[in-house]
Amino acid sequence: QAYEYLIGAEELASLALMLDARKDAAADQPRDDLRELWAQPSMPYTLDEGGMLLGSLEDLTGKFNLNYLVATTTAKLDENNFSASEAQFIRLLRSVTEPPLSLGEAVSLTEAVIDWMDIDAEPRAQGAEDMWYGSQQPPYRAANRPMASISELRLVRHVTPKLYEQLAPLITVWPRTPRPMNIHTVGLSLLRTFNGNGDLNPLSHDEAKLLLNERQDVGFNDVESMLASPVFEGRIMSDLKPLLGTSSQYFRLRASVELGSVEMDLYCILERSGQRVTTLSRASVPL
Repeated sequence: QAYEYLIGAEELASLALMLDARKDAAADQPRDDLRELWAQPSMPYTLDEGGMLLGSLEDLTGKFNLNYLVATTTAKLDENNFSASEAQFIRLLRSVTEPPLSLGEAVSLTEAVIDWMDIDAEPRAQGAEDMWYGSQQPPYRAANRPMASISELRLVRHVTPKLYEQLAPLITVWPRTPRPMNIHTVGLSLLRTFNGNGDLNPLSHDEAKLLLNERQDVGFNDVESMLASPVFEGRIMSDLKPLLGTSSQYFRLRASVELGSVEMDLYCILERSGQRVTTLSRASVPL
């Protein structure tokens, strides 16, 4: 019975996304942002049996997709040869870690993540392939494919439990073929990863806060209007621009139910295509 309530929460989430899609279909300039129904905090729902049901949706397009690193990777990482997604991930590593990672440490970790996913068995300078992973206890092998879960990151060389804990709320592996990051739903920490071509430093907290305030007070009509913000004055943003968008197609539902002595969680990945919503995956742990 508890599980059926969770499936009911999934159906309600799908309905909210479909209603939003219908509204967007009638709009002159459709977009997805945090003012929409699906993005509002949910209130606990009291069940007839005396239990409680709670659910919330988050936009996965507002997170950094790790699979972008292998979809757009360069042949080799060095200070003069980064793809836009690699540079963005390096800035993410340098902005959310405490204490902050050095540039060298962030590059090494980025190399290791790419090695985990790329199809070859040749390790990068600071990366790792089967020879390194096979020497661990217990031994294991690199995946050599895009990540299926963010939890895989815990297996990658240089990733500590503390680092994973700091990154987990900001990353995703959905969809498998990455889509542009939604500038209307991305949070403060990820706004810090927006910077000019060749600059591996994250924006300062104050600069990202200015962007966030501008989005809340005035709003951005499109990617171009955001990149025209005074925060980016004097910076060339052509590398980052293709990674950004204004719509969302992939969402994660977290639903929880308490019914008598039973407590259950359900995580669902939902894909919205037009006015149709499809459940791609269900699990009892974060996907």
